[in-house]
Amino acid sequence: MAAENRAGSRFGQYELRRLLGVGGMGEVYEAHDTVRDRVVALKLLDVDLAKSTTYVERFRRESRTAARLQEPHVIPVHDWGEVDGVLFIDMRLVRGQDLSAHLATHGPLTPRQAVEVVEQIAAALDAAHESGLVHRDVKPANILLTGELFAYLVDFGIAHAESDMQLTTAGSAIGSFAYMAPERFEHSTGASISADIYALACVLYESLVGETPFRTDGHLATIHAHMMTPPPQPSLRAGVPAGFDQVIATGMAKDPARRYTSASQLARAARAALSPAPAQPLVTVPPSVGGPAVSQPIPLVYPPTGSTGSPAVANGRPATAPLAPPPKRILRPVVAVGGVIVGMVLLGGVLGWRLWSGDDVAGGTTTGGTTTTTTTTGAVTTTVAPYVGTVSDTDAQGFVGGLRCNASDPALAVGTTAASRLVVCRTDTGRYYYRGLRISDGATQEIDDPVPVGIGGFTATNPADGTKYLITTHALTIVKAGQILATEPMLEYAHR
Repeated sequence: MAAENRAGSRFGQYELRRLLGVGGMGEVYEAHDTVRDRVVALKLLDVDLAKSTTYVERFRRESRTAARLQEPHVIPVHDWGEVDGVLFIDMRLVRGQDLSAHLATHGPLTPRQAVEVVEQIAAALDAAHESGLVHRDVKPANILLTGELFAYLVDFGIAHAESDMQLTTAGSAIGSFAYMAPERFEHSTGASISADIYALACVLYESLVGETPFRTDGHLATIHAHMMTPPPQPSLRAGVPAGFDQVIATGMAKDPARRYTSASQLARAARAALSPAPAQPLVTVPPSVGGPAVSQPIPLVYPPTGSTGSPAVANGRPATAPLAPPPKRILRPVVAVGGVIVGMVLLGGVLGWRLWSGDDVAGGTTTGGTTTTTTTTGAVTTTVAPYVGTVSDTDAQGFVGGLRCNASDPALAVGTTAASRLVVCRTDTGRYYYRGLRISDGATQEIDDPVPVGIGGFTATNPADGTKYLITTHALTIVKAGQILATEPMLEYAHR
């Protein structure tokens, strides 16, 4: 029977009063339970879908799942069963508006409201995940809001146990493309807790900005965006704190292992993003000769300026995030009080001056019998973090005996695909450059100033023809004039 014809009819002990919604599995009605004399939300499995044993089992599981989730942000289940060959589930009727409709009507939430909604949905997801269940369709349309923005996560009808893989058949991807994690398009093993966390990050972004993370023209473009495009930055919208950019970048990381480990962890990070950045830590600088010790902040991000305060320039273009040289120390006058003391003080002053100035020094300091060696170049002093990930036959400057950075430049990213090898390098002035190798014929290419994107990714643009090389932990994608020329999955990838 068609959905619009059921309103006003009788279904077992229920009087179907009004159709509330239609989903992939069935229909939801406002109904009157004549036995218990109460108004409920009644979900009925579509007659045609009821012929499928897969859908029948999924529907039965929804009732059991939702009934055992005793969490305030999951709508309670009253009863479930079967009437005349049609499965039903009886739930508490909650009057409100789903988040999708709320955003369409009122626009984006304030950052604080968005965090409060995400915190509530995270609590519901954590309860489900702790029970071994994955929702699989976290999206604004499945988040019901009351007048006080109390949030419920609804429609567990497509939730499933992680081990219940027989219910995920080929070609039957469940969930909305706009919120689906990239691995769900790559593999046939079904969704995971991490995929729910990815979807929740998408919901957070949409709540902050008022639109889905990737605005595309169709399903294929949406799939490609989730797989290849770096996570968007919500702070581009006025009023959204910059700290949310990292929350979204982590929650929507292409690699599931790099996302938050729980929905509540994402929610806590979002809550922290509401606050301004903490003050920079102080470090106590050893006293210069005859002067007091000084505490000063350690720069957390080096500004892209040269020594005179003007933008640093390399090859006619602004350099990318150059590292500032360490501050120089000025010696203070010393009054000699004895030959030995004067000699010791002067010796210490000379060493201190050379250590804190930009002069080339290669030496060591000994503390408690342990010697530590520090090497400083005339340009800058940098510390190179270890790689995240591994690539065979590589070292700190790229591929051993192959594609490498210049002698003094560390590799920030190295990767290999079936057709290519690549390396992204950093100079001692903070500039980046990209080098690629086509394995089939040995052809190489170098592009200046690739732009860091996401976590561990870069975009390099060839100024000659505009070809873009999008480098992520998952793939190397080559795009020209808006057309994808190639997508090469990463076999190995490492970045700093």
